[in-house]
Amino acid sequence: MKTTEYLNCMRCIVKLHESMLKTVCQRYSLSNTQAAVISFLCNNPDKNTAAQIAQLRMLSKGNVSTAVDGLVEKGLLERQTDEYDRRSLRLCLLPAADPIVRDVQQIFDDLFGELTDGFSRAELRQFHALTLRLEENTYIAMRRRKRHG
Repeated sequence: MKTTEYLNCMRCIVKLHESMLKTVCQRYSLSNTQAAVISFLCNNPDKNTAAQIAQLRMLSKGNVSTAVDGLVEKGLLERQTDEYDRRSLRLCLLPAADPIVRDVQQIFDDLFGELTDGFSRAELRQFHALTLRLEENTYIAMRRRKRHG
């Protein structure tokens, strides 16, 4: 596969996911970033700080902060002081966010189902292993480039 084809495939997957999330945005009066924050938190409960969301979703810290403020105002999210590091604030989805979380999880299931349509179980296992390896290699390469300027 050519690099251009691979990058285009990744962009298409992201665009498909974003277009699917738009239904959630419209249904619950959320911005795209607010929906992305909820989606991230329900799929990554152990990575629940604004800094982690910004880093892993490659969003600006300012946009994440604005989205979090809006979600707190809507009663969908709360900030909790980390019990081990009092300087750190953990983001916790509130029960009012449960219907949104269910919709987001359904969107992810639908997205994954569409992307892997026709895959055998063995191909799904291989896809999962390769995806984890790609992610790890990507983060290693990004850290290396960050260190070298």
